[in-house]
Amino acid sequence: MSCKGDSNDSPSKRKVVYVYSPQYIETCDSLSKVPNRASMVHSLIEAYGLLQHMGVVKPRVATIEEMAKFHTDAYLEHLHKISQDGDNDDPQSGDFGLGYDCPVVEGIYDYAAAVGGATLTAAQCLLDKRGEVAINWAGGWHHAKNFTSKVMTVSLHKFSPGFFPGTGDLCDTGMGKGRWYAVNVPLDDGIKDDRYFHVFTSVMQEVQALFNPEAVVMQLGADTMAGDPMCSFNMTPVGVAQCLRHVLDWHLPTLLLGGGESGGMEGVGEEKGGTIPLCPLQT
Repeated sequence: MSCKGDSNDSPSKRKVVYVYSPQYIETCDSLSKVPNRASMVHSLIEAYGLLQHMGVVKPRVATIEEMAKFHTDAYLEHLHKISQDGDNDDPQSGDFGLGYDCPVVEGIYDYAAAVGGATLTAAQCLLDKRGEVAINWAGGWHHAKNFTSKVMTVSLHKFSPGFFPGTGDLCDTGMGKGRWYAVNVPLDDGIKDDRYFHVFTSVMQEVQALFNPEAVVMQLGADTMAGDPMCSFNMTPVGVAQCLRHVLDWHLPTLLLGGGESGGMEGVGEEKGGTIPLCPLQT
C-alpha cells in the first residue's frame, strides 16, 4: 500500500509520537477483560513497519498527587488496599465501580498509575511540540472533565437499559460549570461505517464551529467493531480511520487513546487500523 500523492499537511506527514515500553505493555496485558491485547496491538504495529514512522517515547508513571487531581483519596486508598491480592470480593469495590465490568486484578493500582502516566506523557509531548499526534493505545479507560466548560466531550455510543455504564442519554449534557458542554449521541445496534461516519461528521462539524477547540483527545473504542463481544455496532477499521482522518483535518494537536473491552482481534485490528492513516506505508 502506498501513500503517494500525499500533500505536505496530510495525516501521513504529521509528526507522530507513540508511547511505548516493554514494561508498560506487560502491565497493560494483565487486565483479565483484555488479556494480552496491548502486546498484540504493538506486535501488529511493529510487523507493519509503522514504528519507523513514529517517535517512540517511554511513558512515566503517574504520581499519586497527579491521580488525586481527578480521583478521590478514598478511591485511591481502596485501589492500594485491593492491589496486593486482587481481591474482587471486597464489599467496598462496588461503591467505586469495580466488579464484573471492571474486575479487580492484582496490581491494579500500579496499572492505573501506568496508564494515567502514559496518557500524561503523550499530552506533554504535544505541549512540548515533540509531536502533532500522540498515541497511547492502552489508555482511554478513564472519564473526566464533565464539570468544566473548558472541555467539550462528545460521545457516540450504544445506550440502553442495563447496558454498562448506564450513562450517555441524549439529555446528559454535563454537570455544574460543564452544563451544556457534553454531547451524547446514543445509537441503535448494528450501525455500519457509512451511517456512523455521516452522524459523526455532522456532529463534529457543529462542535468545531461552536466550540472552536485548541486540541483534541480522541478515544477509538474497540467495542464499535463488528464481531466485538458486546455485539453492538457493525463497523470496520476502515470506518474508524475515516472518522480519524476527519478530525486530523482540523490540524490540531491530537491525542489518540484506545478503549473498549474487546480482547479479540477486532480490537487489535481497530487500533492498528487507527495507526496506519498516520504513517506512510510501502508494501
